[in-house]
Amino acid sequence: MATYEQGLLYEAACELLNGAIGTLSTQISQAEQAPVPDAASLEVLKREQFRLGVLRQDLDAGDDAAVNAVIQQYRKPPQAAEVPRIHGADS
Repeated sequence: MATYEQGLLYEAACELLNGAIGTLSTQISQAEQAPVPDAASLEVLKREQFRLGVLRQDLDAGDDAAVNAVIQQYRKPPQAAEVPRIHGADS
């Protein structure tokens, strides 16, 4: 049985996969709406979407290595946030 922390990481991994699958859905939709859809590109996108769906379905909350691998691969890199300057703080 997975621990609470493993459950949280598992849910995060599943959400990352959901995001990637959603992005592929958008790309597939856009490709299908092209005046002349590229069948080869569509096939690649659909296969990748299917692969991610299987990965999500097969992911085990107790498999720390697999969960961490998904998180590392599909997480977005941190973006530097601009820190607001307070006027007069420099003086």
